[in-house]
Amino acid sequence: MEIKMKENVNVNSFTFKKKVIEEALELLGRKKNYILNDLKFITMITFTNNLVENNLVIESLYNIDNIEDKMTSIIEPLFEKEVLDKPERLESFNEIVNELIDFMEREAKMRLTIAGFLYDFAEDLGGLTMDDLIKIVNQAIDKTNFSNIKLLNKKVNKKSDEEIKQDALKDIENAKMKALIEKYTREESKKEKDAE
Repeated sequence: MEIKMKENVNVNSFTFKKKVIEEALELLGRKKNYILNDLKFITMITFTNNLVENNLVIESLYNIDNIEDKMTSIIEPLFEKEVLDKPERLESFNEIVNELIDFMEREAKMRLTIAGFLYDFAEDLGGLTMDDLIKIVNQAIDKTNFSNIKLLNKKVNKKSDEEIKQDALKDIENAKMKALIEKYTREESKKEKDAE
């Protein structure tokens, strides 16, 4: 694979930095936590990718065979030569990493708030269809009986916000799994009927 460098790249331009950051965030995905080395690793890939023509760095990683070999034989040496050995580019790279760290810290803090929890909850529910949501609500209603409700009114449950959040996340994961199983079962039934 022949990698050709772009000419006259301004690594200090807002456009360049924005593109590197957006690509890094896209590769990172929405994480509940992060490792500093992951941020640096992903930023190395996206920074280097924006120094070469035709997105060849990222495209070379699409084929999952020998990713580690490609990283050590192609991308890391290119990064060392084109970024680590060039102070202006290294400074820009470090600024971008610091911006990503700040962003991830804000994301982590936001998730600790009720608003952040509700946002994550809504995002998780967004993957479910209206039929799936109706089934979940109906199942919750079916499992509830009046004796349990009366008992809850007499005894106040003093769970921490974190415990409540973890319980809700477990319920979401269970509901998603149940919805996926039901969806798979319906699809398999349809395939069997179509095959007949």
